[in-house]
Amino acid sequence: MHDAKEKSDATVRPYAGAGLMYAEVILPLPLGATFTYRIPQELDGKVSIGSRIIVPFGRKKLYTAIVCGLSPIAPEDMQIKDVMTVLDPWPIVRHPQLRLWEWIGEYYLCSIGDVMKAALPAGLKVESETFVEVNPDYEEDTSARLTETEAVLLQTVDHHGRISVADLEHRTGITRTTQTVARLVERCALMISEKLVERYRAKRETIVSLAFPHDDTTSMHRAFDSVRGAPKQEQLLIALIDMLNKKRHEGRDPEVLRADLLTSTGLSTAIVSALSAKGIIRITTREVNRFGFTGVATGTLPSLTDHQAEALDRIHLGFLKRDVVLLHGVTSSGKTELYIHLIDFVLRKGEQALYLVPEIALTTQLTRRLQKVFGDKVVIYHSKFSDNERVDIWKKLLHDNSPCVVIGARSSLFL
Repeated sequence: MHDAKEKSDATVRPYAGAGLMYAEVILPLPLGATFTYRIPQELDGKVSIGSRIIVPFGRKKLYTAIVCGLSPIAPEDMQIKDVMTVLDPWPIVRHPQLRLWEWIGEYYLCSIGDVMKAALPAGLKVESETFVEVNPDYEEDTSARLTETEAVLLQTVDHHGRISVADLEHRTGITRTTQTVARLVERCALMISEKLVERYRAKRETIVSLAFPHDDTTSMHRAFDSVRGAPKQEQLLIALIDMLNKKRHEGRDPEVLRADLLTSTGLSTAIVSALSAKGIIRITTREVNRFGFTGVATGTLPSLTDHQAEALDRIHLGFLKRDVVLLHGVTSSGKTELYIHLIDFVLRKGEQALYLVPEIALTTQLTRRLQKVFGDKVVIYHSKFSDNERVDIWKKLLHDNSPCVVIGARSSLFL
């Protein structure tokens, strides 16, 4: 996929010299070719196969591309544009995924750019034509404040509502905002605007903890000295310490939900912010999966009939010969019970399972059945979730090899 004529859109000026590296990339466009860009010296060593980079394409457009190859050899008779920036310190797509994309493109006679567009969540494909909007659940993390540029962009989006990245640059006068927008999407301040009949909105909760170890008596005395003369701050600090001590006594994490702290004291968030400003407490936020399992997993597998037990044995024997087995059974014949036994077998080996369903509506029914047995090892992934949620699951599975079962519709295949 190195057609010089098709690659001419990625050209600008020639480069020469030793030590230069070139990246072959996939763009989320229906083009039957990959494209080559020069890696500038300031990005030397930061680009790897599978990582996301921002590249110019055409006259004014910017796209997120996936690196699929690296070479010290420059293409002949071509002028090459520079990579603008790197979005990830590690690959966001693994080698087996790239191989799958290539196979899909060849088998279904489509471009690998089309496969990339279908495979990646929109939040991983920020481009100049991307539309963004403010996440209504966003709360600024006081431990990592926005930069001036981030704040200006966020205020502009908040004022104008749904807006394209190109229009955002035009209204703010700030150029090359793609990387900054990607960072705001990463921090859940902005979200990719999608027109969905149902949108799953990620839920966030604010956590409060002490900014110093509980047995640091010097810091504890200093904290109480700093709130002397501020009775409400002192009341909040005492309540927080009491709640943290109770959590510690119960063997739980030494942190408290801000909502619980405010409910128990009747105070306002301004008092919490005041203690944070004094460096006494630490405020963090985390995302909560609304579909997460809050009960207790029984770990008990469903009992099998004689016919089901025989079928299960034959499936295991079949897997000794081939890596695929066809299980035929009419509706309500008990196939799900067999799947649960097989998933348990895989998880006990320390591996992962993907449970594909033909439509999203079925995930709700099956999820509850799986969660009763496997608890929080069940991961849900489908297109009705918000893009932020899907990006988080993508990254979680990218770096976490612990046993789990993913249940989802077609898009989960690309995980």
